[in-house]
Amino acid sequence: MWRVLARSVCGTSHLENGLPCQDYSSFRQVTFGPDSITIIGIADGAGSAKASEIGSMEAVEFILRRIAEWPSAISDIDEVQARIWIGEAREQLQLIATTGGLELRDLACTLLVAVLGSGEGVFMQVGDGAWIAENEGECRPITWPMNGEYANETTFITSPAWAESLQFCVWKRPTTGIAGFTDGVQALSLHFASKAVHAPFFEPMFAALRGASDELSLIPLFHAFLDSPQVNGRTDDDKTLVLACRLPNSNSNAPV
Repeated sequence: MWRVLARSVCGTSHLENGLPCQDYSSFRQVTFGPDSITIIGIADGAGSAKASEIGSMEAVEFILRRIAEWPSAISDIDEVQARIWIGEAREQLQLIATTGGLELRDLACTLLVAVLGSGEGVFMQVGDGAWIAENEGECRPITWPMNGEYANETTFITSPAWAESLQFCVWKRPTTGIAGFTDGVQALSLHFASKAVHAPFFEPMFAALRGASDELSLIPLFHAFLDSPQVNGRTDDDKTLVLACRLPNSNSNAPV
């Protein structure tokens, strides 16, 4: 079983311009056969899209529902199935756009999904942000931000060529913690020149989540950190960070 802490915080530039938080995250804990599964979804709405906060929320909630219906084992999820799920989420956004008198591009968002079991994890991503894994104090990337020619360019699931940008990974290495985040956090947590993870950013948060008797008690502190002057001084964008750690009675020496 996995303990999850998730938070999205509106960026200072959005607050100054009267814009909503366009990030969204959620998770579900379900069962695939005998295995307890945690499904995490994260999305970052395009700043230029007028209803991207709706796109983010709808894309995440839709894909969590679809994956929760998976009738087989986590080991049977492959890249083909990941493309089907993300394609269906895109179709859901098209339906919402058509119903609401919008264009699909008005709901533009990235999408990151993790399916965590006792023996492995499956990760999929379209756009920027990233997934990272931690074990024995070492953090390493599972996926990496997908940017265009410019740093603030990326691919959204509403883009015609979204499937060409899909990152898919089956992770079977021993893992004690998982983190996923949007691009508002990536400058704080990743070394782009070396394509490495800045472990000191994550280590105290993983330790706090593992040591807490109730993860809900951490939400005010977690929110305060993401909205702190130190963080806002580095990024004015929306920020979403999701942490997942094994519960104490889990086998931390096993793969994800």
